[in-house]
Amino acid sequence: MLTKTRIVQLLLMLVLLIGLVVWQTYSKEKTLVVQTLKITQIQRCDDVKECQLDANSEYWIKIDEDPIKAEQWINFTLQHKNKEMQVLSAKIVGKNMYMGEIKLDFKENANKDWKAKVILAACTMPMMRWSLQIQVKGEYQPETLMFDFNIQH
Repeated sequence: MLTKTRIVQLLLMLVLLIGLVVWQTYSKEKTLVVQTLKITQIQRCDDVKECQLDANSEYWIKIDEDPIKAEQWINFTLQHKNKEMQVLSAKIVGKNMYMGEIKLDFKENANKDWKAKVILAACTMPMMRWSLQIQVKGEYQPETLMFDFNIQH
C-alpha cells in the first residue's frame, strides 16, 4: 500500500528524472563524434621480419628481431604505402593466454614511418601468441590493423 510519504518520494524521483532528461537533451555540450572502424584482415607474422597485412594492403609492419624472444626489446616499424597516416592507439594482447593489454606509443620519424618498442614478459608456455592491434587514420576512416606473432620463451 502506498503511503503519503512514498508517493512524495516517487514524485520527487520522477521530477528529478525528467529534469535530467531535459538537461541532457538541451545541454549546450552536445559534441558526440561517432566513427566507424574498419577492421582489416588479421595477418600472421610468423618467422618474417616484414609483414604486409594482405596483398592489397597499404600497411605493413617490420620487426627488427628474428626470432622474437621474450624479455628482450622488440622494435616495431609501421609503414604506409602513401606515407600519410596517423597512429591513434596501439596495444598488444595475448592470444593463447591472457596477460593483460600492453599499450604501445608509436612515434613518427622523419621518414614518416611510425616506430615503437616494447619488452614482453616470458610465459610458462614455450611459445606465446600475441596480437599487435593498431588503430590508424589514413586517407579515409579510422581502421584497426591486427598483426599476430609468436614469441619464444
